[in-house]
Amino acid sequence: MAYEPTTVTIELNAEVSRLLAEYSDYTKVPAETYISTLVEQTLPTLKAMVECFDKVGDDEDAMMEMFGQKMGEAILAQRKAAEAQDAAH
Repeated sequence: MAYEPTTVTIELNAEVSRLLAEYSDYTKVPAETYISTLVEQTLPTLKAMVECFDKVGDDEDAMMEMFGQKMGEAILAQRKAAEAQDAAH
């Protein structure tokens, strides 16, 4: 199934709005770019959750157990990659 890019409108509370505006003033990075990047960086987590739901369906306990295992595996893989990169330098 192919999906097209989606635009999402979200309501931010006053503190978040203020912080994003100040961040943008300092960095010249618009709030939309900051939020989009943040979501993209959490893509592995979102993907793992969807894969778990696909495998276990509505069993929340089984889903959370499987999700914990997947995230643990991902963290170990990241650590190994970082250690390999450090060793190469």
